[in-house]
Amino acid sequence: MTAKNGQPSPEALVIALRKRGIDDTDLRHCVHEASHALDAKMRGPWTNTAVSAAMNRIGPGRAACSEILARAVEQIVCKRLGVETKALDHWIGISCKEAIKFRDPFLDYTQALDAAKRAMGTKEADKRAAAILSLAAKGADHG
Repeated sequence: MTAKNGQPSPEALVIALRKRGIDDTDLRHCVHEASHALDAKMRGPWTNTAVSAAMNRIGPGRAACSEILARAVEQIVCKRLGVETKALDHWIGISCKEAIKFRDPFLDYTQALDAAKRAMGTKEADKRAAAILSLAAKGADHG
């Protein structure tokens, strides 16, 4: 399943990510979890529980950086695939609430939003988005 722009269809990408263990059907959330899984170099299933555990193991500072990059990457992938999602500021707000609940130190909203906006224009975010998009082509080989 390929979209008109040469990218995989959103459905194909979700299927590929679910084959890797992501237990959701929302494209944005699947991409977010995949970004964390790639950041943590996870080998096993990418379930939400396993990804959260991996983020806890890497420590709060690196986890915060991973969160900011994941928010940028999900926006990039959704845009490339023509999938509507809420604006970046909404998702950064969610990240800040999660940081308060699960991690120390507190993730500052304004700084995180600025960092995510900057991250969207980086080679690192573009490379991560491309890596996630390429998983759809590899999806048939994994399982």
